[in-house]
Amino acid sequence: MLKYIGFTVIFLGVYFLLQIGTGIVSTFFYTPDIQEVIETGSVFSGKIEFGNTDPALVILFGIISFCAAMGVMKVFKKIAKG
Repeated sequence: MLKYIGFTVIFLGVYFLLQIGTGIVSTFFYTPDIQEVIETGSVFSGKIEFGNTDPALVILFGIISFCAAMGVMKVFKKIAKG
């Protein structure tokens, strides 16, 4: 039972770190549309854009998280054996 809990914790930890890391990188490289601000004449447009979500990226993060969790569990197993 402990190994399933460990796998779940590692998987979720890696998955959330990848999601947060991607959000930080996306925010860092975001460039506002200055032309739109000039055309509308307002400083804050009041429009919120979340962008599109790509399901392939979510699946890729899931696969990476799964592989990382499996690798960490194998390392823990080797350490426990000897």
